[in-house]
Amino acid sequence: EKLLTLATAARTILYRRGEVLCQEGEMRAASNQSRLLVLMLGEARCLRSDEKAPKRALGLSQSRRMAAMQSAGTLLPGHAVNAASIVAEEPEPFTVVIETVE
Repeated sequence: EKLLTLATAARTILYRRGEVLCQEGEMRAASNQSRLLVLMLGEARCLRSDEKAPKRALGLSQSRRMAAMQSAGTLLPGHAVNAASIVAEEPEPFTVVIETVE
C-alpha cells in the first residue's frame, strides 16, 4: 500500500546535461515544491567544495564555482537526490549535476 501511494505521487521530470539538481549546503523542506528525486535514467555527478580552496567563490559564476569543486562520485539509476535535507533534515553534502540523460 505504501509503495502504491508513493508511485501515484511520483512525477517524471526530464533534465538536460549540466542541470543542477541540488546545491551543497542547501536545506529543503519536504513539500510539493521540494520533492525527493530518484534518478531513473542516466548518471549524475556529485561535487564537493575543495576544503583547501579559499572561500572566494561567492562572486564567481555557477560554472566557475562548479569547476573549482572536487568530484565525490557518481549517482546511477535508483539513487536518491536531495534526501539529506528532505529526509534527514541535514544540509545537502554535495552539489548534484546531471552528467548523462540516457
